[in-house]
Amino acid sequence: MISRVVILLTMVVCFSSWAFASEVLEIKAEPYVKTNTRVGQLAFFKTYQQSFKSAGNVTELTLEEGQTFKKGDVLAKVDTDDLSSELNQLIAEKAFVNKEIERLKKLKKVNAVSQSDVDRQRSLSSQLRAQIIRTREFLDAALIVAPFDGVVISRPIDAGEFVSAGQAVLSIAPINENFVVEVAVQDQLLTHLAVGQKIMLENRTTEGKLLGEVKTVPQMPDASTGLFVVKIMVTDTENTRVGSLYNVTLTQSMNMVYPVPAEYVQLDFNQTAILMVNSGTEKAKPKRLKVIDHSPDLIYIKADSQSAIKIEKMD
Repeated sequence: MISRVVILLTMVVCFSSWAFASEVLEIKAEPYVKTNTRVGQLAFFKTYQQSFKSAGNVTELTLEEGQTFKKGDVLAKVDTDDLSSELNQLIAEKAFVNKEIERLKKLKKVNAVSQSDVDRQRSLSSQLRAQIIRTREFLDAALIVAPFDGVVISRPIDAGEFVSAGQAVLSIAPINENFVVEVAVQDQLLTHLAVGQKIMLENRTTEGKLLGEVKTVPQMPDASTGLFVVKIMVTDTENTRVGSLYNVTLTQSMNMVYPVPAEYVQLDFNQTAILMVNSGTEKAKPKRLKVIDHSPDLIYIKADSQSAIKIEKMD
């Protein structure tokens, strides 16, 4: 009878020890690589608003949205008839005054006129010269000249309309080295992107592939979505157009992570997790580590060393 009791007690102790041991899990650190695909859209990297520096009626505005132009082309013009007439009159007046100055200088040599008579005409000539310069500036301000080879994005004004100085007439964009694929990502992926990094892109319609280069990595998320809009510069855009959609392949990698079953982890709202780490010499203690990624069953936690750790289930 006593032997049976001893045997039963031994079995209970062994079973209890096994049950306790099953709550302790050893996790080995391992390399982590994950490929993510996001959808981005081709857009212009920079756009520019064009306006007149002087007010007037628009007399020339021939380009429509989507049309291209060359550097130096006149894109728009306001009415300059009055300014042109004024300029011609000022030039004629200055020519007359200059002749008068020469005549007075000859008379001055024989004391027929005073020096003040000559000086008055010289002062008038200087005033006319300043007016001519200012009028020519106004004439230049009545033109919008293309600063680069580009394309018209929008045109809110039509020929014949009156525009104020500074009012937007055209929105334009360069067509050389000015295309980016904009893709919105979460902050977990943002940490794996850097300016200059090469990214593979695939056109969702043609399946054509492009190699892009990260141009900008934002520090702040978009206010409306909470996502970070990364811009990837592309150069080979001959058979594409703005608005085209691209699959963007992003690789998320860490040197080492702990793949931890979800039931052993307590997550918080700071992209960190608490593990009950068993050192083997004392009671398990909580430890906070950074969460890299997660799946339905596993939480991938950044390893703080190359060594394996033992963890217990959370109470």
